[in-house]
Amino acid sequence: FALQVHEALDLYNNAKYVESIEVWEEVLRYNSMLDMAYRGIGLGYMMNQEYEKALDQFEIARDQEQYSEAYWEIRNISLINHLDKAIYLLFILVLIIFALRFINKKYQIFAFTGNIKIKIKKQKPIREFLYMFHFLKNPADACYGVKQEKKATVLSATITLFLLVVIYIISLVYTGFIFNDVIIEETILLQEAFKIVIPILIFVVSNYLMSSLMEGEGTFKAVYINTVGALLPVIVIYPFLILISNFLTLNEAFIYNFGIFGMLLWSVIMLYFNIKETHNYSVGQTFANIFLSVIFMVVIIIILLIVYLMVNQVTSFVIDVAREVILRE
Repeated sequence: FALQVHEALDLYNNAKYVESIEVWEEVLRYNSMLDMAYRGIGLGYMMNQEYEKALDQFEIARDQEQYSEAYWEIRNISLINHLDKAIYLLFILVLIIFALRFINKKYQIFAFTGNIKIKIKKQKPIREFLYMFHFLKNPADACYGVKQEKKATVLSATITLFLLVVIYIISLVYTGFIFNDVIIEETILLQEAFKIVIPILIFVVSNYLMSSLMEGEGTFKAVYINTVGALLPVIVIYPFLILISNFLTLNEAFIYNFGIFGMLLWSVIMLYFNIKETHNYSVGQTFANIFLSVIFMVVIIIILLIVYLMVNQVTSFVIDVAREVILRE
């Protein structure tokens, strides 16, 4: 096995790329889990300009840097071959859109769609869910609508939270390989969903308890709805980032990273304003409330971990005792 590995490396270093591929494949017969072999095969394909084959090998080897290089070559070739067709198609689509708008303005052929939208929006659950997106336009007004006018409910906030979890699960599966460190075959999706839901719920509980001590005006219901409302930027921006991550290389990683940073920053800013409006706090009170809520979150998490460990130990002890009794009988 060691001799085969050294031979493959020696062949590659001497620019004998095809021969190195064959030896690396022989190495995989000894150890099919050796990432070095897949990477070696991928590099051989790269040097032979077989970029599609190289891409597959680098993905198996979890080599994001070389995967990016191979994809960059594939994308360049695709752009050279199809860019003119894409431009013509885009031009035709723009013409069709303008033509349809002109025809609709003159003959109102799509007037029925407006009536359908009105009927849909009259449905209470849909109307309340759509109101959640009002947080993006005017957080203060949205918080007032939740507190005083009951324009959003726990159900609409829960649907929004569920949508957030779905988008997160989609990101684990469909984010581009270059920006995705998750091995989906080794991932428990339900456990990943809890990673989103539980921290949010713990923050809601912590914030409400802290607001009770700090004379906040928000109810538990309002805190829950407005906290979830602060996460709307994730629902709006993240799907777009998941999509473009499949078309970027490491050279354009700043686009994806900037999008993630902007999305999270927007949510944090909205969370600040939502808490401020929910409890009718001053600037200082808001910062103090958020800080104490985070501290209390940590305390709750530690307590939950201790309880989990204790329950786990007791359960293991009871199971061991039961097994001992059964074996003795």
